[in-house]
Amino acid sequence: MRILIFVIALLPLQVYSYPKVKTIKNTYVVEAKDKGSLLSDINNASPIRQDGEVFHAYTDTYVNWNYWWDKRKSYCKFNRVETSVKITYTFPRLSIKTQSSEVKEVWNQFYPALVEHENGHGQIAIEAAQEIERSLRNMPSYSNCNLLSKKANDKAQSILDEFAPKHRDYDIKTDHGKTQGAYLGLYL
Repeated sequence: MRILIFVIALLPLQVYSYPKVKTIKNTYVVEAKDKGSLLSDINNASPIRQDGEVFHAYTDTYVNWNYWWDKRKSYCKFNRVETSVKITYTFPRLSIKTQSSEVKEVWNQFYPALVEHENGHGQIAIEAAQEIERSLRNMPSYSNCNLLSKKANDKAQSILDEFAPKHRDYDIKTDHGKTQGAYLGLYL
């Protein structure tokens, strides 16, 4: 009975492993003299431009996987799989020169919502890494390690391809964070 309890206690560690996550936070400075100019000031300061649009924050993610195998005479099987995620956020930072209490009040409402929205993009990458790790751990054995490695890399890439549209869908669902309050115009 004690052995069964021990096995059950360890099971969640293998099934629900968490990838190693490295977070980098880049910022750009926004100087705003008053509430009325804040939107144009942040738009002018933002380095984030895509398809002619200006965005106030951006999340870039990179998912990586590593594995180790047990090679026997007749088969090769993974004995360890690890994933990692590098998340690079780019956020605006209100200049310390900003004196306006109105600007600071708006910023204190807007900025946490912006962070929440971008963290959602980071979470999508973490979930992709978890799915990759789970899938690779559950791979069957293969006749040789090169074949196992190829199948694993193909599977991991297909999972990344499956998760890629989730970022776009998340932005559509939240209207690029507007429904979460990550839209400066809501506070002006």
